[in-house]
Amino acid sequence: MKDNGKLVTNSKAEAEILVDEFKSVFTKESHLPEQDRPFVQRNSATISDITITVEGVCKLLKNISPAKASGPDRIPNIVLKTCAECIAPGLTIIFQKSLDTGNLPKDWLTANISCVYKKSDKHLAENYRPISLTSVPCKLLEHIICRHMLTFLEEHRILRDLNHGFRASYSCESQLLITSHDLLCSFDKRIQTGTTILDFSRAFDTVPHNKLLHKLGPVRHNRSAI
Repeated sequence: MKDNGKLVTNSKAEAEILVDEFKSVFTKESHLPEQDRPFVQRNSATISDITITVEGVCKLLKNISPAKASGPDRIPNIVLKTCAECIAPGLTIIFQKSLDTGNLPKDWLTANISCVYKKSDKHLAENYRPISLTSVPCKLLEHIICRHMLTFLEEHRILRDLNHGFRASYSCESQLLITSHDLLCSFDKRIQTGTTILDFSRAFDTVPHNKLLHKLGPVRHNRSAI
């Protein structure tokens, strides 16, 4: 790893270089505006509470890939998968308690950071991206919440057909097919088509967490972030 043009080979020094780089791209938290744009209620439907079942948790545990890395709790995925039926009842209680109180176990709030090379010079820290390896049981709870929310959004048609990301039967391929079809139709009809492509550099790394939680305030019912 290079630091100001100087090659560094010490593991601790390399880690510090990467940490400094990752910290430098974070968005500094500023004071939230006293009067924010009012929340627009576009749909009168109310999402139901989530009820965790032992059968559902057991199924998720059995579907875990043993090849995936474990989190800070250092529990191998093969153990979670093999002992699914024994672990499921206890995890079900923890999951439901977390949802009911709006709090997470402290161990689930930590992560091991793995640096993944993206492009260009491998000696430069800015060419690496931090990947958070969190507790696998916490990921299962996130999956449950995500599926519950997506089901609600799909049932009430809150998402538009133009939203292709992270949805069943939608993908980058489906979006490209529709875009190509529209462009070819315009070409056949001799209609000029203009396109605008936007990309956010390190979007996930630079989101200000406090502002994000502030925006989610109207739907969080004053609970702590889950």
